[in-house]
Amino acid sequence: QGHVYNFAETDENNFVQLMVNGELTTGAVRHQVVAGASYQNSAADFGANNYWGDDFTGNIYRPQPFRVTRPIDFSTDGFPSEERQTAVFLSDTLYLGAKWQAILGVRQTRYVLADLDGDPTTDSGYKTTATTPTVAVIYKPAEYASLYGSYAESLEGGSRVGGRYANAGEVFGATVSKQYELGVKYEHEKLSLTAAAFRIERAANIEQQVGEQLYLRQDGLTRYDGFEFSGAYWLTTDLRVGMGALLLDPQIKDVSIGEEILEGNVPSGATRRQFLVNADYAVPAVEGLSLHGTVRYYGAAPIDDLNRLFLEDRTLVNVGFQYDTQISGQRVTFTGNINNLLNEKYWDITNVGEGVNGALSVKVPW
Repeated sequence: QGHVYNFAETDENNFVQLMVNGELTTGAVRHQVVAGASYQNSAADFGANNYWGDDFTGNIYRPQPFRVTRPIDFSTDGFPSEERQTAVFLSDTLYLGAKWQAILGVRQTRYVLADLDGDPTTDSGYKTTATTPTVAVIYKPAEYASLYGSYAESLEGGSRVGGRYANAGEVFGATVSKQYELGVKYEHEKLSLTAAAFRIERAANIEQQVGEQLYLRQDGLTRYDGFEFSGAYWLTTDLRVGMGALLLDPQIKDVSIGEEILEGNVPSGATRRQFLVNADYAVPAVEGLSLHGTVRYYGAAPIDDLNRLFLEDRTLVNVGFQYDTQISGQRVTFTGNINNLLNEKYWDITNVGEGVNGALSVKVPW
């Protein structure tokens, strides 16, 4: 089925952060301390004439004879939203001799989802404060190798349910995610390697069908157990090749809504397998010019939490260049990319995948 979404949207994001770094010594332990504060504001306003409907049936291999008949409205008076996060943080890296390090950190975040629905009789906003820790231990058997274990928590902002759901406008509270990780890093001479096993736990947003109505609920959690690997090797002084893999066991857990149906399912949009091969080549004949290319494989992914249908796997090829030069004494970097070089036809979780396309950018630092 084809959905036509008539909408407009404005977004504004502001972020400011102040940090102070310092070092001190207590006995045989050297400390590297970072303290700071940050403020983030994200405001959005959606269209006054939102429309979502099943307008046609077809597939990605045939042109669709669909014509827009609804009036186009780009006004943004329909769904205002504003999130604010204020945080203070402190981190201490402890150097415990030549081979051991530890990181201890804490962050306190105050999160506000503003009440902007225009109804003075109800408070549709949300406020919360959370204190989240970070702990890591690092062992360096050699200068070029590290073994580490870490645990971190993070406050994730709430959200207001979008217009396609029957409970549009409902506010979900902020949640705390957790991440556990064990890994190794190695970088010496021509070879670099990283590998990590991890678990990530996040609050889940579950789609629930009630009769003809579709609801979005905050319930249970999504758990991602995985292993990630990446490596790179300099074949010559100008050519580096690399590869990577991400293996996931994603599951929906602890669901109270439709538990017998959803428990153990793969979360919407999650893929169990991803593989990557890339290369970078510095062109010897042209100083400052380098070429790069990537081949990335994505495994099949479900379109919803019920796992009724899976999007097919796909392989995408991207190529590009980067050219660093000087113009009138000013450094300038040109970057160009061609995405989906082979024009692979595919779906992603929300739409038809992008066809072959290109991008060119110019960066001038000052």
